[in-house]
Amino acid sequence: MGNSKNGEWRVLEIEEDGGQLVAAFLVWSTQAWWGKQVITPPLMPTIGVYSEKTVSKRSGQNTKRKEVLQCLINGLRESNYSFWKLDFPPDWNDFQPFIWEGIQPAMKYTYRIDLKSPWREQISGKLKNVLTRKESYVFTTGLFTPEQWRLFNSGLNQYGITGGRGFEEMIEGKNATPFYCIAEEKGHYLAVCGLFDGIMYYFAAVNEKKDNALSACGLMHCIELAESLGAASFDFEGSMMPNVERFFRGFGGQLINYGSVSDGKWWIKQMKKLKK
Repeated sequence: MGNSKNGEWRVLEIEEDGGQLVAAFLVWSTQAWWGKQVITPPLMPTIGVYSEKTVSKRSGQNTKRKEVLQCLINGLRESNYSFWKLDFPPDWNDFQPFIWEGIQPAMKYTYRIDLKSPWREQISGKLKNVLTRKESYVFTTGLFTPEQWRLFNSGLNQYGITGGRGFEEMIEGKNATPFYCIAEEKGHYLAVCGLFDGIMYYFAAVNEKKDNALSACGLMHCIELAESLGAASFDFEGSMMPNVERFFRGFGGQLINYGSVSDGKWWIKQMKKLKK
């Protein structure tokens, strides 16, 4: 998919005999001092760009997905990647092929709002009070300016989140579609969302002033933007940190889990264990 200053966008394709495409996963390839690794793309929740040949029966679909995962495992183990870590969409909940190969999946969690339901009724009373201030802020949607990208990436770095520059380059290269950059008028709040297959993902946001009301109102703006675009759901894209989880929980979404798997050369896995 092209190179970035910070890594390379790759699509892992699974084909049947005869060259028919069965599945495709979007990943991010980087070079470290110890070798190459392939991971879930920066700020994205999963490798969920996926397509599969239509299978009418559930048993057939389950069989096909197991074959896809086994092929993925074999391909990565035979590749020149020293380490890989991939997060799968929530509807991919069968990780038996990984377990059979000695790879134990880890569970991650996110909240998701059904935008076709009366979702505003599920917002906590305390949060509703905060959201009464929303009209005092002005939010815009469009590509960030270079200065806004600088503030966005700097804010992410403060939380130890890296890879934002690669995400920036992808968005700029695609002229934002299907990504949405949201900015508060004074530049104190910046967020990036993406609309895929009817689901709006809240990839990341920074709040320069650490204003809780601004964060809540900015997030509410993103949810309402998704609703206005006809999205079926809004995904908070991860709820693993306690403070973040409590904040997201207040919007009343449904808690769902998704799986993450990682593997690599034995010495890389040992090195990562020692770093913990």
